[in-house]
Amino acid sequence: MYNEQQKSRYLKFLEKNESGSVNMYESWLFVKTENFEIKLNKDVYDFTFEEIIYMYKMLNFRNINTLSTINVMLNQYTKWAISEGLVKINQNVPGLMTRYNLEECINKALLQLKILSRKDILDIVNELQNPRDQFMILGV
Repeated sequence: MYNEQQKSRYLKFLEKNESGSVNMYESWLFVKTENFEIKLNKDVYDFTFEEIIYMYKMLNFRNINTLSTINVMLNQYTKWAISEGLVKINQNVPGLMTRYNLEECINKALLQLKILSRKDILDIVNELQNPRDQFMILGV
């Protein structure tokens, strides 16, 4: 975990106030943000608007609700960091994100993907004339 001391303090704060969300922060959110924090050499609460947008795009989400949840969690973490005097720009950047900003970060190509059922695959295989082609599809 990047900046483990600060994040541990925040997790202790959560334990006192919102015990249910500690695991989500520790095992989910901070894991997702760690590589970006290392690359930029700063805690996620100090990210600029552009850096957060970049991170959200690179996280490659296809569900706006998941991304909104992450943004709310970062918003809460940044609020805490501001109250502790840790945020250099003293601004809650995740709190500035609009739904439009978040929607622009969704991977639209992933939204187009469709998972085929076993029946759909077998229908496609049965339409192929060449047994090698059939085998190739079934082998994937």
